[in-house]
This record gives sequence, structure tokens and C-alpha cells, in this order.
Amino acid sequence: MAITWASGAGMPVGSEVAGIYAAGKFVFVGFKIATSTDGETFVERTVPVVLSGALSALAHATAGFVAIATDYIIHSADGETWTQTGTTLGGFDNQPRCLASNGTTYVIINGNRVPYVSTDGATWALRFMPTGTGSNFKHLACSGSLFLATCFDGSVFTSPDGDTWTEQTALPTSSNDDLLYGGDGYFYVLRSGPELARSANGLSWATVPMGPADGRTMSRGAAGGGTVAFADDDTGVPGEASYSTADFSTFDDDVMPAGNWKSMAYGAGIFVAAASGGLNAFGPGGTLPPALPFWTGFVNTYETP
Repeated sequence: MAITWASGAGMPVGSEVAGIYAAGKFVFVGFKIATSTDGETFVERTVPVVLSGALSALAHATAGFVAIATDYIIHSADGETWTQTGTTLGGFDNQPRCLASNGTTYVIINGNRVPYVSTDGATWALRFMPTGTGSNFKHLACSGSLFLATCFDGSVFTSPDGDTWTEQTALPTSSNDDLLYGGDGYFYVLRSGPELARSANGLSWATVPMGPADGRTMSRGAAGGGTVAFADDDTGVPGEASYSTADFSTFDDDVMPAGNWKSMAYGAGIFVAAASGGLNAFGPGGTLPPALPFWTGFVNTYETP
């Protein structure tokens, strides 16, 4: 289903790295934190620590919101008031994105390829990947019943609970610029081209081209209402756009306001995108997703709408 985009009222500069919709609000993070109930007007929230690297992933579960940066984990019950958890779990790679939840349990994979699980966002238990896991992990998403992680070399690992992990069929090539769960039974991987790959369980992958093969660089996306969408973040290619699909074969080229779009979220029947420089845009598309405890936007986790 095509998305009709409109410019929003703006958001705090530096809060465009990742976003989700949960607990009745959109939450976007980066070097700053911003929240919105309508996707158009945002309020800046206080970051509880001095960050050396941006907050680059967040998830929501019954205990609230969790966000991670290279050197901190922070937690919030409501997305508005945040506290530092007091642990870094061994540290993370630059711009870490390996954080997801299934609605009750948070899972983080740190910079040393070690998974941790938590039900409260503050106390974390160490788990293990299969022996021989060599490449660093790049993305993590959850369907509610299955966690799926991708590595920089294209390797794929899955877990039903974050505790026990199994290596699955690798991606066709190492390219994987984003990973999300579509709410339709499939995990989606954004690849260079641009190209989209999908799999129900990581055992096999199908691929399809998306949009014009003109060298566009796509940012992270979002899914909801039967639609999967990714934004164009390449200012060097004329015509900002988001590519959206409802059937994994036909893609709509949806015109966006000019901007270097970095992240996207879906909730309450709308897509919301954030760009560098404090720009935001919103667009109706699809219908409100089912009330599952793990819907999110772009960022590799799915949260309650």
C-alpha cells in the first residue's frame, strides 16, 4: 500500500538514529531522545548520561523501554524519564543495533558476539552462541516467537527465547543493511541494490529487487498494516522516496520530503520517518496492526501499538 508523506513539525536534532512505536507513543533516539503521540510533533526528553556514541537501538517489553549505545544501556518505564542501568555488558560495537524483545524478554548481543537476556532491562544473564561464531553481529529482530540475528558476513542465527542459538542458512551475500520483522510471518533484510530478502525462519531466503537500480542508499525501515517500507537516505540521488510493498513483488515509489532519512517507525496506523537536521515526516499507510506485544518500527524489534 502506498504511503502519502507529509512534513512534520520537526524533532530534536540528533534523535533520528532509531525509533519505535510502543505504549501509545513514538520514541526516537540518537544523541537525544524524543517522543510523540501523533508522529508530527515531538518533545525532547533528558538523556541520563553523557554519550560518546549515539543511542542506536531500542526495544519495548513489559518492563518498559531499553536503549543501547556503544558505552551505555538506559531504561525507561514510559519512554519519557530515563535512567542508566549501571552495566555495559562488555561494551558494544560502534552504532550497535543488536537489541530486540519478544514482549517479555529483552535480548542484546554485545560487541564480543555474546548474547544477554533480561526481563527487567536492568539485570542481564549471560548466554552463548554456537562455537565457531566468527563474525560480529549486525542486526537482531524478533517475531514474538523467534529471535533472528544477522552478522556482517551474512551469517544467520536464530533462537526461540534468546537462550539457545542455532546457525541457519546464510544470506545470499553478506549485504544486510537492515533487518526487521514484518508482522506477516516473515523477517525482511534490506540489501544493497536496493534489494529485499525475506525468510520465515532463517532456513531459506527469497530475494526481489526494490525500486530503481540507481545506486540509492536505503536506511532502516518499518512494517505495519500489511506494508513493509524503507526510506531513501542518499542525498546524492535526486528524488527522496520510500519504497513500500504489501506483496513482496510490487513496490510503490512513495515521494518523501527532501531529507537524509535515517530511521522509520510504524504505529497507530501511520509511518513516521526521522532525518538528519531535526526533520520528520509522517504518512498514513495500511491499517493498525494486531495488538501483539512486540510491534515496533524499524529498528529490529516490534512493540505494542
